[in-house]
Amino acid sequence: MAAFETQDPHGILSAMEANWSLVRNVHVVYKLGTHGDVYVNKDAHLAHPEVAERISQLLAEGIPSGSIIIGPETRTEFKLAERVAQLSWSDYFPTKKENDIHTFDANHIPLLQWKQKRFVVDDILNNAVTLEQIEAALAALNLTVDEFRVMVNRNPERSASIKTPIKALATSQMDQWDERKVPMELLKKPITTKLGKGRNWVPQPWQALAAQFFLERIAKEELGFRLDDGMIVVAGRETEWELVSDKGQTKDGTEIRMDVDQTFVVGEKA
Repeated sequence: MAAFETQDPHGILSAMEANWSLVRNVHVVYKLGTHGDVYVNKDAHLAHPEVAERISQLLAEGIPSGSIIIGPETRTEFKLAERVAQLSWSDYFPTKKENDIHTFDANHIPLLQWKQKRFVVDDILNNAVTLEQIEAALAALNLTVDEFRVMVNRNPERSASIKTPIKALATSQMDQWDERKVPMELLKKPITTKLGKGRNWVPQPWQALAAQFFLERIAKEELGFRLDDGMIVVAGRETEWELVSDKGQTKDGTEIRMDVDQTFVVGEKA
């Protein structure tokens, strides 16, 4: 068990549980394919205007006017970092993604080089990849981040190794595990397909398997399952089949081929 105590001085986590934006004691699969027992729907929580405004005010406290507020690119209508910039009378600069990596618009670079303090504002700190990418993009310009502000730090074990000062409104260790290291108690619970990415990651019996699903699956990990001639999943994760992503076949030598309708079928043994 992680030795990090939950800190919720503003009642953020309790409010999220009250409106079902935070669900505990479930078996959920996250975007990267890791497993956990807590689901955080920060977009649903911030969809409540009064909640979003209170979170923004708390995150804006103490930021000097005229600062630079950097926010990760987001498709949501409400942009937390932008509102924090408005409340603190600061300048807002969203990142943009290139090849799934956060960087900056070329037109913003001269403005980012002003000598004001730079704050990165985000809703959730998980594996810190977003912060690391933003720091790397700034480092290429000989710039640094003065402080990282976040609504919920769900991985203080990871953030403890980050040198950039972090201010989180709530902190709680919400562990995630690789599929091969999931605790037995969690394995006993069925994976939910209603929360997180379980419906994309876990093939269910009699579910047709699309090419995109298959490619993403074998590209990320070696996970066993097999299909019948009609592209129907007949077994899940615990089988003798183990995909080898760079060979296009299973470890027992069975060829994996693409059919004309862009689905994958299991061929004869090579």
